[in-house]
Amino acid sequence: MKILIIGMGFAGKMYYESLSYLKNNNGNKVTLAYYSNKQEDVNITYYENLDASLKDYNPDMVIVAVNDIYHINILQKLKDFEGIILCEKPFVSNSEELNLALDFLNTKKQTIILSTVIRFSLATQKLKHFIESNNLSVKRINFVWKKNRMNDFRPTVGVISEIIHPLDTLEWLFNDKIKIVSSIVTNSNFSVKRDKYIPDSIFLSGKLSDGIITGYSSFTSLNVERSIDVVLKDLIGQDHYYVKLSYDSPNWFEDTLHIYKEKNGEQIEITNFNSLSIKSDYKKKIERLTLMLESIVEDTQWYFSNHSKNYDVFDIQKLLNTFLDHDWNKGTIDYDFNESDVIQKNINNFDRIG
Repeated sequence: MKILIIGMGFAGKMYYESLSYLKNNNGNKVTLAYYSNKQEDVNITYYENLDASLKDYNPDMVIVAVNDIYHINILQKLKDFEGIILCEKPFVSNSEELNLALDFLNTKKQTIILSTVIRFSLATQKLKHFIESNNLSVKRINFVWKKNRMNDFRPTVGVISEIIHPLDTLEWLFNDKIKIVSSIVTNSNFSVKRDKYIPDSIFLSGKLSDGIITGYSSFTSLNVERSIDVVLKDLIGQDHYYVKLSYDSPNWFEDTLHIYKEKNGEQIEITNFNSLSIKSDYKKKIERLTLMLESIVEDTQWYFSNHSKNYDVFDIQKLLNTFLDHDWNKGTIDYDFNESDVIQKNINNFDRIG
């Protein structure tokens, strides 16, 4: 499989590292090239023109790894491409861009896949297996998904790029769509473009299957937190299961799953899983991404059920657009940052870019 990576920033280099592992250590037959606005220190073919790379390299799959605000520009240039388009999340910025993309994309000749790596966390996969192996009803879900993107040098569409992680993961776990009932959205100029006010935080309440979901996501939190709590009811045994999913905590790339039930005031442990307990010959930072990519480059049909593909991609974007299009309770903040406050690329750290 010939793969073209479009964009060689933080995300592009993660794809490069993961695909290089699959090629060199896993025996996958892939060749790699990249297009970017400048040449980077990576040992694969570089193209300085996207049209030329598509014509001359003729890839089977392209990976859209540019900043999210530029996705629509790249997708427009891929309208005649035939093959797999793997796009970083979110797919596009808003409803206008989604409608534009739906006009020129051709799902008969293109397979659109969204990069939804949290599905491929070993902790998430273990919970998916537990749900599918039992007759359960979801009663309650709450999530917190936040980090600090204030003064980040990378332009962004805002916190919809963060809240997509728990929303997509939950829809996939329970094989159903989330219906938003209410939301509070905070807009601000936290990002590098000081004159542009975009969503920095979202509170929501809604419904998923039989249960109620609440959650909070933010790009202006001073610490990283990524967690999902779930209460499930066993429809046969009548037990309640209490589920705690946690990602990148207390260490980066450490994902945990804790499932228990209660009897007579005592906890009965069902599962206590830590992803770091699983040994691998790759770096843990590329584990989720590698597991997501592996079935695609092996050209197996498995990814059709485990990946967000075609209309699933468009549906999750429509869900994100509801936070932008509806007249929710909104607040606006002018941080009054100075240009000198922007954190430059060479002094950034993984807490800010991960």
